[in-house]
Amino acid sequence: MRTPLNTKKGLFASTIHVTMIILLNVAVSFLSQLLIAYYFGTNTSRDAYFSAVVIPTYITAVFTGSFVVVFLPELVSLLEKDLNEAVTFASTIILLSAVLMSIIALLGILFSDNIISVTSYGFNEIQLKLSSHLLKILLPTVIFQSLTGLFASVYQAHHKFIVATIAPVFSPMVVIAILFFFVNDFGIETLAVGSLLGSILPAVFLFVGLLRSKKFAFMFDIRNNSIRHVLITSSPLFVTGILYRLTGVFERMIASNLLSGSISFLGYANQLSTTLGTIITGGIATTIFPHMAQAWAANDKQQFYRYITRGITIVFLSCFPIIALVLALGEPIIQIVFERGAFSHSSTQAVALTFQILMGSFLFSSLGGITIKALYVMSKTKTVAFIAVTEIIIYLLIGFWLSAEYSYKGLATALSVSAGVNIVLCIVILFFHRGQKGLSVIGSNVWKIIIAALIEFVLCRVVLIALPNETTLFLKVAISSLVGVAAYFYLTVFVLNVDEAHLFREKIVRLYHNLFGFANTKS
Repeated sequence: MRTPLNTKKGLFASTIHVTMIILLNVAVSFLSQLLIAYYFGTNTSRDAYFSAVVIPTYITAVFTGSFVVVFLPELVSLLEKDLNEAVTFASTIILLSAVLMSIIALLGILFSDNIISVTSYGFNEIQLKLSSHLLKILLPTVIFQSLTGLFASVYQAHHKFIVATIAPVFSPMVVIAILFFFVNDFGIETLAVGSLLGSILPAVFLFVGLLRSKKFAFMFDIRNNSIRHVLITSSPLFVTGILYRLTGVFERMIASNLLSGSISFLGYANQLSTTLGTIITGGIATTIFPHMAQAWAANDKQQFYRYITRGITIVFLSCFPIIALVLALGEPIIQIVFERGAFSHSSTQAVALTFQILMGSFLFSSLGGITIKALYVMSKTKTVAFIAVTEIIIYLLIGFWLSAEYSYKGLATALSVSAGVNIVLCIVILFFHRGQKGLSVIGSNVWKIIIAALIEFVLCRVVLIALPNETTLFLKVAISSLVGVAAYFYLTVFVLNVDEAHLFREKIVRLYHNLFGFANTKS
């Protein structure tokens, strides 16, 4: 048996280490997005790519949201009992998944024309052909991305968070290299090939590590009771995930019939929102998930709910300064980052507005990194399925209505509203049997966080307007952001005393003593 990591400092330290690697991944991914925006902007070929890539993204999300999330808690439970049985279980699931995803990818390639004609019905004939061609290149990524998710879960179950987190860094590196050397010759096809090769490298990297550490073996035992449990438990998630995960597909479908560039506006804004979500929840969600599973397996309900409460508080604490920043400085930030090459000023305005609307989705999706995983650990898969179906129904109803009136902005609004409903339902269900205790702890911190974020927003706007006109846009945004974010963290850490914020204070104090204490000792 392994010793659980139950202390706040242990969880916080793991979160910090993983978050640092995630930041590296985000930085490299962001660089790749800058190159993509420079070369393709929001033109029709970029629309075609967004329409094609949503299909493998959807397939991978369905798989990850069903098999992978159920796989990890079961593996953690087995590791507490029998290591050999755990290896057999993991190996069987991995091999079974490889076969399944290969069949799905092959079928998708054979019927790519039919798929695109349905999911992008608003495209003209040229766009349909291009999108179908790109889809054929991209579909094999579902095999490698799905396996990477399973491989990473094995590492996480063994508390090897660093290796599991560093593997995805290879993907954007490959994309950058392929774009740099071949984009002028092959255009948008270069991006599709780069994405495919970028999905292969992390899978190979993690797989070799599993083989060397003997955490995987070429064995297959479908009769294993744990295999049956995962298949049975994940089945309702898989079935409902087919509907629930269609949000992105429906978005592209509706947007294909809107003005040219709408798919790209939504695509860029969603990518930015997802990137921020990865920064905020990637560390805490990655480290807290196996610990929640371990606490639940040990029947330590108090510790389990303590993890949930702390995770939600950390997400709120981390999300609100970003939300305030984007609402206050969204357009100048997008202008500085993207507006060059094929990315025009009109694209900047459209993407910035869409990005600001998606801040609701950003917050709720980040919270979902904690709440949904908690429900998975509790094996409430039917509950998750119900919430998921409710979310997609709300999105479709609001999306069709608002897109007719407000085009792509209506779709962004629908996404934020439906994600909000999802989280409200999750939190109500999670704390239904715990009374008001857990919610009161969260609520007592949230209002403090909101006050600090409002002050940050006002300061950012005031400083941006007050700075002299001759100041460069970059310097204006940098100074405004620095003042606003500094005020937010000072208020939450030293004035309002938000729970979990004191951990940041401890880190600052420790860093101060390490730096100046070392200097004094040396002198």
